[in-house]
Amino acid sequence: MTPADRTTLACAVAALTAGFPLVVLTSDRTYLVLAALLIGASAAVGIGVRHLGAPSWAARLLQLSALILIPIVVPASQNPVRLITKTVIHIQASVAPMAYEVGFAALSGVLLWLVFVILEAIGEAVRSSVLGLALLLPSFIADVVIAPDLTGFWHFAVPAFGYAILLATSTRNRAGQESPGASVTGLRRGILSIAALTTVLALVAAMVVTGRLPAAKQSWGQGINGGVQLVDPSLDLIRNINAVTDRPVLSYRSDDGKGSYLRLAALSGFTDSGFGLVPTELFPGPMASGRPPGEQRWVKLDVTVGDFTSQWLPVPWVPTSYSATGDWRYDRTTLAVAAVGDTQATATRGLHYTATGWQMLDLDKELASAQAGDPGDRGLTLELPEGISAEVTGLVDNLTSGLRSSGAKALALRDFLRSGEFTYSTQMAPGTTIGTLNDFLIGSRVGYCEQFAGGLATMARIAGIPSRVVVGFLPGRKSGDVWQVGVRNMHAWTELYFDDLGWVALDATPPGAVEGGPTATSSAEPTVSPTSTAPRTSEAPVPRPSQSARPTTPAPEQRAPIWPIVGWIAAAILLLALPRLVRLGLSLLRLHRTEAGPAAEGAWSEATARLADAGIRLERGSPRLQAKQAAEHLDESAATALFQLAVAVERARFDRQPASPEGLMPLLQTLSAGLAGRRRTLLAQWWPKSLRPRLGSRRGDPS
Repeated sequence: MTPADRTTLACAVAALTAGFPLVVLTSDRTYLVLAALLIGASAAVGIGVRHLGAPSWAARLLQLSALILIPIVVPASQNPVRLITKTVIHIQASVAPMAYEVGFAALSGVLLWLVFVILEAIGEAVRSSVLGLALLLPSFIADVVIAPDLTGFWHFAVPAFGYAILLATSTRNRAGQESPGASVTGLRRGILSIAALTTVLALVAAMVVTGRLPAAKQSWGQGINGGVQLVDPSLDLIRNINAVTDRPVLSYRSDDGKGSYLRLAALSGFTDSGFGLVPTELFPGPMASGRPPGEQRWVKLDVTVGDFTSQWLPVPWVPTSYSATGDWRYDRTTLAVAAVGDTQATATRGLHYTATGWQMLDLDKELASAQAGDPGDRGLTLELPEGISAEVTGLVDNLTSGLRSSGAKALALRDFLRSGEFTYSTQMAPGTTIGTLNDFLIGSRVGYCEQFAGGLATMARIAGIPSRVVVGFLPGRKSGDVWQVGVRNMHAWTELYFDDLGWVALDATPPGAVEGGPTATSSAEPTVSPTSTAPRTSEAPVPRPSQSARPTTPAPEQRAPIWPIVGWIAAAILLLALPRLVRLGLSLLRLHRTEAGPAAEGAWSEATARLADAGIRLERGSPRLQAKQAAEHLDESAATALFQLAVAVERARFDRQPASPEGLMPLLQTLSAGLAGRRRTLLAQWWPKSLRPRLGSRRGDPS
């Protein structure tokens, strides 16, 4: 195998391992398969063309032919503009780990292929693997920036191993060019030593950077100030609604056989960035079990969750109790149920639990005379950010003019959004920013459930009704006595607060627009209309949250962990020290030879490297001519030692009986002593000049 072939294969391995950290960002592995196909095809073409004697530029040109595999493997890539647009929307709407998206898989595969092509080009042009490190780190850095809590030991260790292979191959090629007759055993021993040293240092850095050993668990539960870290579930909305396959996420049975909306979390905050979570306090159960006023339906659900990971527990509205394994707490303000502890991020996967609650029977009747109330949140759910269009305010005034009750105004606003003036479409950018909602209500009037829910919540606040956006699941589809809920059933709706009724759910999305939801002939709210079969526990209304409430078991205060800081410092030190470590490894490799010929070659290569490190670059020529050139910059003893080394290497190359290697090391020591007085900058010490590429050199010339 030629040095060029070894470089190609090493670059292929390094590029593939560089893609491994992306498994943190996506749960799909298709991108690795596509990258392997592209890189494998390019490597095979490059090696084959070189063995046919074609120039390197021809091999590089023919390697581009691997790109024809993309439209074959990924038909959607035939329209790249649309593919990239959908991918950007998918990334913006998702949280790590993202579900499969064809554009992300295709673009990631192509980027890894480009890493391979650039690595190989660098290896051919400058014969150095140090520059390649810049291409292998970005994927790990993306992990640390985007999903630090999901980044583990192996996400750093695997690309580090790939770089070790690239480094060992580069070292092997350089050593082979410097010493064609070197002992194979000695070469292998030296290469393995360098690779092992680099790998060990990389693994140590991985443990320091990630702050854990392989397979160690990471705590999700406690934040820097002892708070629980909660993820906004609306970030998953558009990704799940547009899922390629409607995979099942959960199933449930109800005591009366009716379907039910399942609620995850309420977004009470409203800024120019849209509706979102606000800081809150979580309390252990039991929840308040009182019955809300009005005609209510008692709901009892037996739920089984499949492959669905969330820190939020799907419950009916208004929830009164839940029974689930794990550490669950509830928010007294929104009555959302969230997981805490080490398994917080995946608490729902494979979970079986029961939940109960109340649901209003006749929504329109109850709201007809209802007036807006005060939920006790100090005006939080009435806040309106700057930037709402005056046209939106005027629209609300026109729609509610002449209506006396807040409930009647809410129904008018909901019915307006359900009218034929609005179009439901999931091919929209996600979010409820001020600009998005202004366009949705006044401009395009096209959107999906998140915009319908945000639009109603915005108009309700303008009308003086406290409101918030809720994220959860539609009832799903009934199969026998079981309701099946798929990933596309994820949904958003609105809750508004009224006196004597509390928080009431309204769904502004047009009936029949979404799968598994209400139709035009059924209730479109998070309620169904059976007769109540509930055990009547108490006529007392659900209590309002208290502003002075405190958790019964406050979380202990924690200081910010110091491991990430130490880790980044250690990683920076490792990167700075890497060229010097490589130089040390090359020196050991050259001098670790016992046979006369290879020992002389190694000593001469080390001598020229030490001269280069000292700023003395030799022109090409015979060893004696180079020694004569260098003598101008050396004292007499160092010049004599260098000349004797030149004689030794020429004798090793052309004489049948090379000189004994025993006297070579003293000559090198004399040369080094003569160079000791030359001033070296800090940069020269940590990035030795002998490692810096000579861009003008021809491939195969000694450096």
